[in-house]
Amino acid sequence: MVEYPGLPHLIKQAVKNYLTVSFESIKLDGLLEVDRLIGLEGFIENSDADILHLILSGAGVVDVESRLLLPVNTIDRASSLVVLSYNVCGGTSDRIIELAVSVHLIFCAAGIFDDIQDQDKKYSLSSKVGTGKALNIGLLLLLLGQIQLNKTLEQLLLTNSGVHKKNFKDTISNSKPFLLPNKLVQNLIFGIRGQLLDLQENVLPLETQLTIPSYFESKNGLKAALMFSYLAELGAIAGNCAGSTSEIYREFGFLFGMITQLLSDLGDFLLIKSEQGNSSRDLGQRKITLPFIYACQAKSYEERRHFAQLLEMTPIPLLEISEFLKESVAVSRTIEQIAHYLVLAENTLRKVDPLLEHQEHQVMISMLHQFMQPLQSSFQEALKFSE
Repeated sequence: MVEYPGLPHLIKQAVKNYLTVSFESIKLDGLLEVDRLIGLEGFIENSDADILHLILSGAGVVDVESRLLLPVNTIDRASSLVVLSYNVCGGTSDRIIELAVSVHLIFCAAGIFDDIQDQDKKYSLSSKVGTGKALNIGLLLLLLGQIQLNKTLEQLLLTNSGVHKKNFKDTISNSKPFLLPNKLVQNLIFGIRGQLLDLQENVLPLETQLTIPSYFESKNGLKAALMFSYLAELGAIAGNCAGSTSEIYREFGFLFGMITQLLSDLGDFLLIKSEQGNSSRDLGQRKITLPFIYACQAKSYEERRHFAQLLEMTPIPLLEISEFLKESVAVSRTIEQIAHYLVLAENTLRKVDPLLEHQEHQVMISMLHQFMQPLQSSFQEALKFSE
């Protein structure tokens, strides 16, 4: 069994090892040998080491500039969720780390594609190396992740079932675990649907966007929560949980994803009222999130219309917008919604562990609280501010 302390770093190191080995099979030595014959000289810009470094940076293992191991981020915690649900469901194989590696790579690829579409992060891979290289790296990570996912699931299912390899496909090809790769594809398609909704917002009047909170919660479900839901269920099924129990972990994963997305939206919203207001990415992209909607719901029609006009100005008048939001209850309402999901998430785990005695369940809950740590001081200030 893999213990949680240090798990995100262990997964990150495993990702680095896997990509390094994988790159050995696809590097350009063979092309370089026939360079004189087919005229490739001058077309290959980077050395193998540079290309491998870009791939590692795309996987969130090293920084593209400093070449140092990056700190633990959301994707590292998400891949840890697979291991935790696997452990608590009785899984014992160290191969679960390989499964976490595949999930990590697939989510990193999705993040790269999201950054290319949104173009709202100065530190994204695409902003540092260009869209073309970022697309290639994202596709490579996606494919390598899928290869690793299929390979590891087969090994785990063979171990759990005790079936001889030659009878494996006939015995469990229609079982729920064997269908997990297809389920991943379905969830990624839902995520793309959420991305398309992002693009669709560009044609919706801002005044309309400011009045439909259910739409944005649904979009968060498509883009973030469904994938976290898949992760928790993936680990549970790989750990040989019964169907009804794995569904409980799927429910917990969904709530986990909703909380992480709302925390991200709230953190960005709080930047507007700080001295770093110009670093609010959502505001810079005129992107409406749930805190914005909560802020406007307490305003009159005329005030909402004025706010929409402010958002459409170039450059965006940060001081005026900050003043508009000053008396809003957006922060307290968002915190209330996060707290609501936290209670639901904890109660969901209590369905299988009434006293939350399992260490893995305790860690799952603490992970959510860890997400909130960077915002704790802001939460306190915001709560005072909204009273």
